Amino acid sequence: MFNRLKATGQMMVRLVTESGGGNSVASKAAIGMRWMTASRVILEAARFLRLFILARLLNASDFGLSGVALFVLATVEMFSELGFSAALVRTTNDVNEYVDTVFWTQLARCGLQAVVVYAIAPALCGWMHAPDAILLVRVSALWLVLRGFVSPGQILAARELQFEKIFAMNVTEAVIAVVSSAVFGFWLRSAWGIIAAMLMAQLAATISSHWVAPFRPRFHFNIHRFRELSAFGRWVTASNAVIFLSMEADKFLVSRYFGPTSLGFYSLAAKIASVPRVISSELVARVAMPMFAKMQNDQEKLRRTYQAVEMGMLCVAGAIAAAVALLAYPTVHFILGAKWAPVVAFLFILPFSEAIRSVTIVGGELFYACDHPHFRFYLNLLRFAALVISAWFLGQRYGAFGIAVAVLVSNAAVIPYYYWAMQRTMGQKEASQCATAAGTI
Repeated sequence: MFNRLKATGQMMVRLVTESGGGNSVASKAAIGMRWMTASRVILEAARFLRLFILARLLNASDFGLSGVALFVLATVEMFSELGFSAALVRTTNDVNEYVDTVFWTQLARCGLQAVVVYAIAPALCGWMHAPDAILLVRVSALWLVLRGFVSPGQILAARELQFEKIFAMNVTEAVIAVVSSAVFGFWLRSAWGIIAAMLMAQLAATISSHWVAPFRPRFHFNIHRFRELSAFGRWVTASNAVIFLSMEADKFLVSRYFGPTSLGFYSLAAKIASVPRVISSELVARVAMPMFAKMQNDQEKLRRTYQAVEMGMLCVAGAIAAAVALLAYPTVHFILGAKWAPVVAFLFILPFSEAIRSVTIVGGELFYACDHPHFRFYLNLLRFAALVISAWFLGQRYGAFGIAVAVLVSNAAVIPYYYWAMQRTMGQKEASQCATAAGTI
């Protein structure tokens, strides 16, 4: 594995050198990767510190109720995502013609989302057997309103690979999230502490976005640019919807059939288990999408860059998943406390599921950059179908643990389709090499 990582690193260095010049795409991507690595390390450290603080102060039912609120928010947000960010990153036109339209669309969308969340809260909470979460859900709708005011300048910063600005915004949000989790968790000693900390963190993120990437909106809306972004964004919208279903359906099923307390244990395990995906693929994906978009006219360099990134991520995600599983028992019993003991069983399954999922994340960004967003949509639709079918059988027999196994099965089931789609996009040789590398996990 270490030889594979070394070879991957040497290949990426070669790509930077061949590109020549400090202003080249590869050079900017390398610098951006360093900023995003530092940002991700800080965010993950802050996330685990928050989990530790809240796990010590609260119980599983509190995590379950807040998990219901977060599920409702994510449901409404994902099913109304327009995909304008991805469309704006990959466009070759003057982005200044788009930003005002993007901002006003974003603000209107988030405001409408908040109204929908407020209205459907009783129905969804009743369906998930969590009537105590109704008021939590309605108050948490403020999070959507705060997101609506985020500066679109952060999208432009990512497009130009200026990830030091994203770093500043992420660090600000992380610090406020930790502090507010400690303060509200100790003060409220209930699920309200989690929701209050979430709102404070988003407020900090919104304010910092205008500080690091200033934007002054004009009262201007270009219907032609809106339609242009929507043409690409419709596939992003569809993909995000099925991504959400494939990632969050397990939590809905656990809450629906096993109650908020089981959801509390499961959701905490899922947060810990997401380390392989978050640290490996999602970190690289933030840099990969704009980098691939700028290389889309140089197919040879694009193929070599993708191959280097993907093979490195395979090794890293597999190693991290194994470490999380091995450290599951001491982490839960000695850090979180014995009351969270049921989490251990989930941590023997979910990290490997996330590692397999990380295989497809960077490739999904490549599908967007190469104007094949439909491949990502069908990939996640297949994953969702596999999850529903396997969860139906395994959940009845093994309970919440069976749902965790179903997540693993669904992520493994889409690998053949993924490499078929990669073959259509990049060619047989690269697809075969990556398929071989997938076996290293």
